[in-house]
Amino acid sequence: MTPEDKRDLLDLLWKMYTENTTHGRHHETQRSTATNLILVLTGAILTLTTVDKAWNLADLPAAAFVIALGMFGAMFSAQHYARYRQHMERAKHYRIALDRLLPQIDDLD
Repeated sequence: MTPEDKRDLLDLLWKMYTENTTHGRHHETQRSTATNLILVLTGAILTLTTVDKAWNLADLPAAAFVIALGMFGAMFSAQHYARYRQHMERAKHYRIALDRLLPQIDDLD
């Protein structure tokens, strides 16, 4: 492998590494934002349903909505966590490949 080919390969691996870590962080940000929104909505709904300090049949649709919202949140969070892990796993393999191409970096100590 010529030095120019090695440099091109290093550049490609680095770009793929940064691309995957960026996408992973994006999925974590989306998961965090959605979780916060769901928590705020759930809190608001629970506050509105308990303002009269009694549970009755009129509160049942709100309770069902909170349950559905929680189920959606759990699925959404699980899906984005899986995508985050997938990108981080790919990034790990690109980092390992970079380490193999640059063994002299470990000898700096």
